Amino acid sequence: MSFRTINKNDRVMIFMDLSNVTRGLNELEGLENCLIDHVDLVNELVDGRNIVGAMAFDSKSYFRANRSVGDYLSEIGYKVVGGHFADGKQKEVDVSIAVEMLMHAVNDHYDVAILISGDRDFIPAISAVQSMGKKVEVAAFDHCITDAMVYASDAYTDLCKIPMVYYFPSYDCIDEAVEEYDSETAHNDDLGFEPLENMIMDEMKSQEAE
Repeated sequence: MSFRTINKNDRVMIFMDLSNVTRGLNELEGLENCLIDHVDLVNELVDGRNIVGAMAFDSKSYFRANRSVGDYLSEIGYKVVGGHFADGKQKEVDVSIAVEMLMHAVNDHYDVAILISGDRDFIPAISAVQSMGKKVEVAAFDHCITDAMVYASDAYTDLCKIPMVYYFPSYDCIDEAVEEYDSETAHNDDLGFEPLENMIMDEMKSQEAE
């Protein structure tokens, strides 16, 4: 139980480091066929507060190669921002996220920033935003974040614990399951989404049984 409370009147802005989120999901063994429902993810993190803006950041080359991802994020309400990727690093992307967080804080565009990233390079930006009287909540996969980042935030959410992932069968299983798989009910709300930590436990039990 936490003594922190949520003010439903707070204005919330979301800043998502798409590369960090994608890497975090891909590094979970056995869950390579998972897709994130970003609408459910945002709704879980915002928790009924007022969304005044949402920005998704990655390299320009990523969005060019994955146009459907950018289109999807834009369609659901994100402003898609691309930066340069060089020498195996996306420093321009990280700088863009930090600058946008600070600029919108200075202009009093939000009360709470939700940073979806576990990159500790954002700690100075988080501290600067907090010094202006704003709150910064951080969401990331637990294996992609350091303790220092968690402690710097006003609240931390482990993405493994929230229901925002849908699991699709691997290609090896599709032929066997095709007669049972009803495409019309694949996204039925009754099926729901399952927290990743539950899926990881199921995967481990399956491996032990083998």
